[in-house]
Amino acid sequence: MPQFPGHAQNRGVERPQYNMYYRYEICVRGGTHVETAALTTIVQELAETTIAASETIEQLSNRVDAIVLQVDQQGQQIFALTDALQTLTDNQSTLVSHIARLTETLERIVTSLESRSMS
Repeated sequence: MPQFPGHAQNRGVERPQYNMYYRYEICVRGGTHVETAALTTIVQELAETTIAASETIEQLSNRVDAIVLQVDQQGQQIFALTDALQTLTDNQSTLVSHIARLTETLERIVTSLESRSMS
């Protein structure tokens, strides 16, 4: 009989036989056996935990996708605002140039009017 740590071989307990088609028993300390039902319960709990974790991961993935979409939309809005700001800046430069020419024209008119009124 093979040696197993913690096996109660001195008390006449033999190693359980494994039958993969009928019933599994695992030898644990003290010669007690864990039945298939207990293993089935453990496997079911692991499966339920795995399914719950998968669902949680899927929910988080959906949230990340929604956030990515929002960030993408906000990025597009930022580009649109940047373009609008650039247009306003260009328009302001043009406006300043027009005001400068208008000021020069008004100064010439005032100078002309003053010179006529003095004469």
